[in-house]
Amino acid sequence: MINWKKVWIFLISIFVLNYLLQYIASTFMDKSGALVSIAFVINILKVYIPFVVAAIIAKIYKEKISLALGISFKWNNYFIVGYVFAILIALGSMGITLLYPSVSFGSVMFETSKLWMVFVALIIIAPTLGALIALGEESGWRGFLVKELDIMSFWKKAIVIGIIWGIYILPISNSFNQSVMVSSNDLSSHVFYNIMLIFLFAFFASPLCLYMRLKGQGVIASSIFIATLASFRSFAGMSLNTSGEVISNMTLSTAMIVSLVVANIIMVAFDKYIAKEKVIFVESKESK
Repeated sequence: MINWKKVWIFLISIFVLNYLLQYIASTFMDKSGALVSIAFVINILKVYIPFVVAAIIAKIYKEKISLALGISFKWNNYFIVGYVFAILIALGSMGITLLYPSVSFGSVMFETSKLWMVFVALIIIAPTLGALIALGEESGWRGFLVKELDIMSFWKKAIVIGIIWGIYILPISNSFNQSVMVSSNDLSSHVFYNIMLIFLFAFFASPLCLYMRLKGQGVIASSIFIATLASFRSFAGMSLNTSGEVISNMTLSTAMIVSLVVANIIMVAFDKYIAKEKVIFVESKESK
């Protein structure tokens, strides 16, 4: 049985804290350099809200925190699988973006040599520091919630968590959004579409993250996956341009969602026809 009391305590707590931090940021930020620095600090803090809340709940219920949050540093091959797959998805989204007539490869922010230095740096930083930051949210979504919703089928868990995650990462103010998004030059005129793209990213990334978490037997694999995906999505924003201008967030995000949909199809085919230990095509505890 699902302990809905625990689940609702977790959800109410993280959303209240999340929006409280966003409100504080949007209220006290000014137009000076403090704008970016405060937004960065707030963004890091809110990433760890699910981890802190889930850990406190586990402590209250006298559960081992590492088990309750799905944290295990024991080596698993899906650490590498998630890392490589995330890079391929991001590169695939770049390829889709380049299909736009006005889009071309070439950075308007960096020289080519520096751009490749960024690429090499991301190869190292994404699965290490990036994954450590991503662990803050993953321990809540793919750790605490996956454990509590264990009786649900793969797709039901992925959809429920994807919706929660998607709503959680939505910005509550335009000023906060402009300060934390990688590329928001078109945000003011397309607010609704940009917000929908943020939600859809979480929704379609959710099954992939869940798959990595289950096959990797912990949230380290899903943390590496989502951190690498986000990092190389940022790289796409740095390395592409639209008629000599910085490429828009809308263009990048739309291509990323298409790439995620294709990745989900590949994941399903892999689990059905290749994987020895099925994760998707198994009977759920709910149906037994």
